Amino acid sequence: MAEASDKLKKQGTILLCGKIDLENVKTASIDLLELDGKTDGDYDHISLILNSPGGGCREGFMLIDIIELCKMPVHITGLGICASMGLMILCSGTKGHRRVTKNTSLLCHQYSWSSEGKRHEIISDRKQQDILQQRFIDHLARHTKLNKKKVEKILLPESDVWLTTAEAIEYGIIDGVIA
Repeated sequence: MAEASDKLKKQGTILLCGKIDLENVKTASIDLLELDGKTDGDYDHISLILNSPGGGCREGFMLIDIIELCKMPVHITGLGICASMGLMILCSGTKGHRRVTKNTSLLCHQYSWSSEGKRHEIISDRKQQDILQQRFIDHLARHTKLNKKKVEKILLPESDVWLTTAEAIEYGIIDGVIA
């Protein structure tokens, strides 16, 4: 597997499959930073192939920050599933180069969080939850065609939002579909 990954990296391509967790994000982040710093590569952009059911918000936003810090354009292709934090990462790619395959499942929804502890700890957690909710809204408004009010209404209502590829294009989450 490492040999295949090395061959892809030589072409400027990174594969991120699975849950958005510290291990996957750490590997993808190192690969992105390494490719972004190369001046002798045979590529003018970094390609990220993404298949993820979602995962940790903090880890996902870490990867999003690294994608946005890259000097080189990051083209993202979703396949299989891009759900939850996977969808947030998908839409953070370079505009014009965020694509999915025709059979990709797309899901956007409110984050999930549980709290326990003493009253003051739960109150403190609530502040972080509010910050995170605003981070989701701001991110989607920045990377789609929707304003903050429409993001909340269309993409972050109380129930899960499964999207067709046509809807994802309409809302500006992706730019195209690979047939």
